[in-house]
Amino acid sequence: MEVTLKLPDNADAKSMSELSKQLVALELFKTGKFSIGYCANVGEMTYDDFMLLLGQHKIPLFTRTKEELSDELENA
Repeated sequence: MEVTLKLPDNADAKSMSELSKQLVALELFKTGKFSIGYCANVGEMTYDDFMLLLGQHKIPLFTRTKEELSDELENA
């Protein structure tokens, strides 16, 4: 699959490329199917920087409910 974006003439291609990778990484993480490490790699960031980016975008690290966590603890 290929995606093409038309950017203003004054847009910095390198910055836009970095931003695009970071946004893709954030969206992948939000699906819950990919790890922080994998998404950090997609976004070409360190693990720590990706965690900071998650915080900046108010994306929680954990999405399990209290009930789901309780069930996991009971079954551990």
